[in-house]
Amino acid sequence: MMCPILGVQDPKAYHHAIDLGIAMQLTNISRDVLEDAQMGRRYLPIDLSTDALCRADKETRRCVQARLEEQLDLAETYYLSGLVGLSYLPRRNRVAIYLAACLYRAIGRKLKRKGMLWWEGRTVIGSWEKAWLTLLSIPRLVVVFCNWKLPARHVADLHLALDGLPFTDER
Repeated sequence: MMCPILGVQDPKAYHHAIDLGIAMQLTNISRDVLEDAQMGRRYLPIDLSTDALCRADKETRRCVQARLEEQLDLAETYYLSGLVGLSYLPRRNRVAIYLAACLYRAIGRKLKRKGMLWWEGRTVIGSWEKAWLTLLSIPRLVVVFCNWKLPARHVADLHLALDGLPFTDER
């Protein structure tokens, strides 16, 4: 949905944009397990009630941690595809989308690095971390900004579960 707003001209970009959206949503779901459960919502593919998630006993913690690891590994696959598609964006929009993706991706990486302690609440990237991550990304930002339309081949298997949805057909 953002492609037309951002001035994307090539329809091939849509596949990568969808992937970036999936990656960010998987990160969001992983980050907010407890908060969502407290509001009666559960988005993880897991057979546990929201009450069980709120209680977060030892077995529930282990079970959810395993699902989170799977979800965050899957998110990484989608981030890779999504970021490859940045070359389709007009230059004026590349940096903002790249930084947003990097900062969101950092949430998932931090959650994994800290042992996926979802029951302790939302994992966030603080202001100093955001500044540090932005500084670290400068070399890649130069490449992202200056990048010509490099061929960004999409992995069609990433959209198998999306069959029939808009912009997912790669024929």
